[in-house]
This record gives sequence, C-alpha cells and structure tokens, in this order.
Amino acid sequence: MGWKVGEFPANLLATPSYELAARVVVLVDSDKPVALTPTKPAWTNKYHPDTFRYIISHPTLEPSLVTGNEALFTTALERTGLTAPDPVDVATITALFAGAKTDGTPAGPGKPKKAQFSLHLAELLQDHIYADAASVHVPDHLRELFDFLYDPEAEIAHPGFDALSFGVPTTPAAP
Repeated sequence: MGWKVGEFPANLLATPSYELAARVVVLVDSDKPVALTPTKPAWTNKYHPDTFRYIISHPTLEPSLVTGNEALFTTALERTGLTAPDPVDVATITALFAGAKTDGTPAGPGKPKKAQFSLHLAELLQDHIYADAASVHVPDHLRELFDFLYDPEAEIAHPGFDALSFGVPTTPAAP
C-alpha cells in the first residue's frame, strides 16, 4: 500500500468481522542491528491469524536475501559498479547499504546505489528462478509470506463478509 508500516493498513483491511481482504500481510524491515532478534508489535495480536500476518525482514529486505544467494549478490554488486565485500553475508551487505545515523555515523558506501543494486538483484533473481527455481534460496520469512497469501488448500473464513451483498455470485453461472 505504500504506507508507513504500522497498524493502519491492518486495521483498514483485516479488522475482525469487517475484513476487506481474505488475507493481509504486512512485510516490514526490522532496522535492528544484525545481532538483535526483532519482535512483533503487540497490536498484531488482535488480528485473526487466518487473515493477518506481520512478517519481518531482518535487518532489511536485501540483507535478508543474502544467505544462499551470495553469488547473485556478487554479480548484482558488480553490475552496479560496487565492489563485493569479503565475505558477502548479512552483516557486510547491511553495512554496505546502511543509511546515515543520527549519531553522526555516515551512510555505507553503497547507499547511493541501493536502488540500482536492488533492480539488478531482482533481475538476476527472476532470471535464475525461470531458468532453475532451485538455484535461488527463498528465506523462511518470505516463504511464509507466499505460502500464506497463495495457499490454495487453505480454508478462508470471512466472518461478517457476505459475497452476495457485493453482487458476487456464490456459485458459478450455468454455461
């Protein structure tokens, strides 16, 4: 939705008994140091787990994709004109693209090119997925996100939702 991550999107789309969507996921960056374990805010507990999930990319999206995809990161960095750190891991990628801190710590050397890098990485991931899906490692938190959103076997309960009130037929029309 392009909203600052907080409760508003969940409240809008997944309020119990007034859901506007069958499933809602809020994907956030923890923005915590790599060594810390992020936690979910307390407000996430008031939404039904069959409708709402709050998933954290730790520390941010790009570093959360590194493990198992180091060679793709190295190629994307080279295409961006950046030198790959040694080793290519969560900590070094986090440092490379870190933003400046209010305490005076400067931004990482790759920060000005983070968007360009992300586009190169996305292109490489897409190419590798189409060529051989097993060649790309999908982290657990993203696997959880996609399994939740796209699980065709899941029963979806919609308390308070009446498809007919929206003019949607509940049975297929006869041919």
